[in-house]
Amino acid sequence: MTSFRPRNLTECMGALWCRRWMIFALTAAVMLSAYLVIREIPEIYESRAVVVVADRAEGGVVSSGFIASVSEQLTSRAALEPLITKYQLYRPIVEEAGMDLAVAQMRKAISVETTQRRENLESLAIAFRYSDAKTASDVLGELVSRFDTANDELRLQAQAELGSLNAELGALDSQLDNLDQVRASSARAVEASRREFDAMQDARSRREAASSSIETLEGRRHALTGQVAGLRQQIKDQEELVASAAISAPGATSGAAGSLLVRRAELQAKLNEYAGTYTDKNPKVKAARSQLAEVERQIAKIEGGEAPAAATANTAEAAELRGLRRDLARLET
Repeated sequence: MTSFRPRNLTECMGALWCRRWMIFALTAAVMLSAYLVIREIPEIYESRAVVVVADRAEGGVVSSGFIASVSEQLTSRAALEPLITKYQLYRPIVEEAGMDLAVAQMRKAISVETTQRRENLESLAIAFRYSDAKTASDVLGELVSRFDTANDELRLQAQAELGSLNAELGALDSQLDNLDQVRASSARAVEASRREFDAMQDARSRREAASSSIETLEGRRHALTGQVAGLRQQIKDQEELVASAAISAPGATSGAAGSLLVRRAELQAKLNEYAGTYTDKNPKVKAARSQLAEVERQIAKIEGGEAPAAATANTAEAAELRGLRRDLARLET
């Protein structure tokens, strides 16, 4: 029976050396095939341009809808077919499959990317890919020139509208010149109207100033409302802490007194919360006050003349609670 033993590195290198010409031939064939395939791949050049859209604040008159319309026209057959004919683009496709397929191929080679700032269109990046660098640059120039043409058309349209408005203003000026006699007779009425207009302007200015003050005060009120809510929560937590200290302090009579103290703290916190929302005649406020009076009466009965709450009134927790209540009263005011 044939036995197999592991080969060492020297024997492996010897086997590779014996087959070196076969390995070299395979490597050369693969490299030659790769070279031929890479050589057959056509070179593609991309020409890119960026069109900046001027904002209306900077004197721009182009709207985003008009930009979208021009962008759509760039890839239309009416725009692409003359360029294909002028620069002899995709000649094999035109000769074999017709102009429709050439137009579709050119659409794939054109890309239009938009960049927006906030909600306004800021710029357009237009790119065209073709196998010849100069042709790609020339075709891209033709495409970008359509935006210049559209911009010129808009400018001419705006100038025409401005001329029409100037003509109308001229007609109105001539009519106003004919009304000089009527204007002289109505000078007093105009003066009264001017005084009324000035009063209206003054009232508008005061109203705007008042609105600004109201907005400032409203913001201040919201901030103080948040501070009051946070301070009320701190007071509630501090009252629970004081009630717990009163329960565990020396001189506490029983567990019932401790639960009553906790209940009293809860009712006081509820009354403080109601104070910013309801009036004293509200049923919720009346019910809470009656419950608080009953709890106070039961605490006084359990204490039997002793005052453990007075013993805890001088603690650090009670002092902090009094300070928080003073701060709450100041913020509510």
